[in-house]
Amino acid sequence: MNNASLALSQSPPLSVPLRFFLTAPLFVIACGVVLFWYGAEAFESRWHPAVLAATHFLTLGFLAMIMMGALQQLTPVLMGAQISHPVLLSTVTHLLLTTGTLLLTAAWLWQQPSLFSFAGILLGLAISLFIVVLLFSLSKARSGYATVYATRIALIAFAITMTLGVYLVMGYSGSELTRLPGMTNLHMTWGLIGWVSLLLMGVAYQVVPMFQITPDYPKPMTRWFIIMMFIILLCWSAVQSFYADKTGLLNFFSALLIFGLLSFSFVTLFLLSRRRRNIPDITLNFWRVSMASLIMVIIVWLLSLFELHHRLEFFIGVAMILGFAMSAVNGMLYKITPFLIWLHLNNYAQGKDRTKFKIPNMKQVIPEKKSRLHFRLYSLMLLLSYLAVFWPEYFLRPAALLLIISALVLINNIYFALRVYKYHSTKILS
Repeated sequence: MNNASLALSQSPPLSVPLRFFLTAPLFVIACGVVLFWYGAEAFESRWHPAVLAATHFLTLGFLAMIMMGALQQLTPVLMGAQISHPVLLSTVTHLLLTTGTLLLTAAWLWQQPSLFSFAGILLGLAISLFIVVLLFSLSKARSGYATVYATRIALIAFAITMTLGVYLVMGYSGSELTRLPGMTNLHMTWGLIGWVSLLLMGVAYQVVPMFQITPDYPKPMTRWFIIMMFIILLCWSAVQSFYADKTGLLNFFSALLIFGLLSFSFVTLFLLSRRRRNIPDITLNFWRVSMASLIMVIIVWLLSLFELHHRLEFFIGVAMILGFAMSAVNGMLYKITPFLIWLHLNNYAQGKDRTKFKIPNMKQVIPEKKSRLHFRLYSLMLLLSYLAVFWPEYFLRPAALLLIISALVLINNIYFALRVYKYHSTKILS
């Protein structure tokens, strides 16, 4: 791994990202519990309260939680942009995001309109504060041009997602707000393609070559690809909002978005096939599952144009969240978390003038057998989830149970890494 371009000395305290990483799997467990409790009833409609709650347990409670925590670590180290008062920012945003997500999901599950207002306010504050601080910090970034550029665009997409989401939430609270046609689809698309996908792409430009020892992404892709995807998404949104009856035009911009996602997935798989270290790596497997899921989403979207099955759109949502986004984030976690432990132990040893102290390598921080167990459980859960879209009465509860178990394994693995840090930091002092 090449550390030359990293600002290792600017790393914030370990508690900044770790509080997000330790909380996120708990929301996955909550999602599994809700789906297991409701069973096949939950998958009767994409508008079922249990599905809406479960979806936001995963998108806000896991994906946004991990990404907000990771960016507060990667921004100073990867992009050379120092964040002022990182502990205060992480504490406030973590508390607001956690509380807001719990209130939002409780509002759906308990059908309490008053909770939607409180949830919207807290989530709006959490995400707005995070975006403003990160954009201000990135304006002073000194390195990582492609990733910095991509992160700025992804944060703008996050702001659009948040604005649409808060507007929709206030509508649930009983406010007489006029919704544009397809606003829910706008919110979902900006969240999954605008925020999640563009951020994963931008971070991948840096972390895939760095951690997987692959060639760099092509220069034209790193320079122009994400801004083009953002512009296409804006055009798609305009058509969806004001010319929804223009099906041909809507499908044209949808096809451009699909082509962009397909290009990224194929380029990533190609780079991973050319990695210079042919050692088995669970992170590599998670990335491959993520890219394969993204390709499957594209195939299913094309099939949905012919209206072959009424559940195909539901399948796309499941595959985008569980298959593409969460697989990639899990893969990143198994590189970022061990790297954080190694980095903080290294900085701590240098600060105590113990430069000859033997720091555990990243494979020792989270042993391969622990991450391999998580990958196998997650892969089986993913297969059952796909089947549950079409036959929920047989597969949804087993999939939910495996989702809970895989999240428990993940949180145990992160706690194991934390115990490694505590043990060796104590040894440094002795």
